[in-house]
Amino acid sequence: RIEMFGDNLNVMYYYLKSFNLVEKNKKSRFDMTQAEIEKFKKQKNKLFSTAEIGGDQNSIKLTSYSAKPFNAGRSAEKINNRFRLRRNSRLIMQAQNDNVVSINFNHLTLRDTLINYQILNSTGKKVASGTISKEKTVSFNGSNGEIYQMFISAGNACYGLNISDIPYAVYAGKDRTQRRGLHFIGRTTPLYIDVNNGTRELEIIMSSDSTPGKGGETAAAILYDPKGRMVKKLSTVPSPIDNMKINNPMSGCWKFKFIKPKAGKVDDVYVIVSGKGMSGFVSLNPQKLLSVRKD
Repeated sequence: RIEMFGDNLNVMYYYLKSFNLVEKNKKSRFDMTQAEIEKFKKQKNKLFSTAEIGGDQNSIKLTSYSAKPFNAGRSAEKINNRFRLRRNSRLIMQAQNDNVVSINFNHLTLRDTLINYQILNSTGKKVASGTISKEKTVSFNGSNGEIYQMFISAGNACYGLNISDIPYAVYAGKDRTQRRGLHFIGRTTPLYIDVNNGTRELEIIMSSDSTPGKGGETAAAILYDPKGRMVKKLSTVPSPIDNMKINNPMSGCWKFKFIKPKAGKVDDVYVIVSGKGMSGFVSLNPQKLLSVRKD
């Protein structure tokens, strides 16, 4: 018990130091670099202070998905890697060869919390996990054709993501970890939505924390069909929520593009993409699009 108490002090000191809550340049026997703390957590993965959400199992039962790359066609725009997400998110990636996959966390605002991540293969086996306390690139060995799911638990933190040359999609549906959908903070980017033949419904809900009639935090966006035609504009002024529903949508790549709102400023923006036949996953990079479907 004494040894376990000391181990937990090691972790606590690391987190306090990460948030500049201990005196700078002060030597301590608890000092560890990020590499050392990651190694320590793997060795001590049953400690309460290092336990990850979902427990310490190496294999987790996952929802099964199929995925394939697709082309943006006329919808493609210039790549925007400056978007920022907030709170939890979930990604699906598909390796195109046997090579190293890299995910860069950038533009961090931790807001007194740390970011935890787990990456699992299609069988639920953990291939990488860890904690982000500063800008960092996470890497793992990808296997050609394999589908990987990445779970990011970020509390109130904000972050950007830049993923190496591999198709990926981000979950923009609604569940217990993303009650208002995909959460952008300040910087947005177009959403590319793949609609398959036979899809019966496409619904998009956009919301912000605006004050009705007064602006505040607002958002505006336009939905374009696969032929590049404007379908509808959404705005969170004067109401903080707006939505659209399209029955029997045309198959192909739809684009949901954020524009400058007429009033207020863009800060916290939430988007839910759903509908009968939709998985809720959308792509953010027009050169790395991934169509995702539940098996």
